[in-house]
Parts: sequence; C-alpha cells; structure tokens
Amino acid sequence: MNSASLLHRALALLLLCTAALTVAAKGVFWSYTLTGTAYDQATKDVLRDTALMIGDQLVTTDSTGHYRVEISGITCDRGTRAQINRCNEEHYGTLEIRRVLNSASITINSRWKQYAFCTSGIVPCKEQRRDLFVP
Repeated sequence: MNSASLLHRALALLLLCTAALTVAAKGVFWSYTLTGTAYDQATKDVLRDTALMIGDQLVTTDSTGHYRVEISGITCDRGTRAQINRCNEEHYGTLEIRRVLNSASITINSRWKQYAFCTSGIVPCKEQRRDLFVP
C-alpha cells in the first residue's frame, strides 16, 4: 500500500469515529401532553376562554376551562451524570404559569421525567392531568 491509500483510510476512520461520537453526544427528544382545568387562584372559579402562558407557550382554555398543551424538549448531553441531571432540572424541572397581560404567576414542579419517558402500554402515561390555580 502506498502512503496516499493509508492516509485516505486513516481519514475515513477518523471521520467515522467523529460521526459516531457526534451521534452518541446528542440529547434525547421527549414530549408529553399536559392537560386539565384552569381555575382562578383566589375565587376558585373556572377560567373559561382565558389566554395563559404555560412555560413559553400560549394556551387558551375552552368554554369549560379545559386546557391542553404539548410539553417537549431535548435532554442535556454534556458533562458528568450529575451535571446532566442538574442541567435537565434547570431547563425542564419547573413550569411558570400566568395569565396573558398579568405579571402574577405560579411555578409548578413539571414532573417531566415521570411522563416524558413513560413506556407503559396499560395506562396512557404520556399525558399528565393537572388542574391549575392561576393568580
């Protein structure tokens, strides 16, 4: 074999290893549906036809106060296991909820891990039912 052939093989092997590491370093996409009824926190009245910000998504309740929103993300993929867990919790651990044009908000624990990677075939576990009490 000549040196050009060896160089091409080495380059191809290097590209293959780089591609494998790049694929392995990607985070995992996840999603679940958050659904329930929204209530006024003070009066406990149902919030009918009300615009809410859930995380960074605009959601409008229907005439019965029901809302439905898709929550999704891509897990962090850099660092140690502890650093990855901390990064994921910082990004996805809580959801801020508020009415549009209102600065008052509530923050809830999203419980994202419990629903995002659920694989049960018996119970629909990709849907989190949660009633919200919004200020």
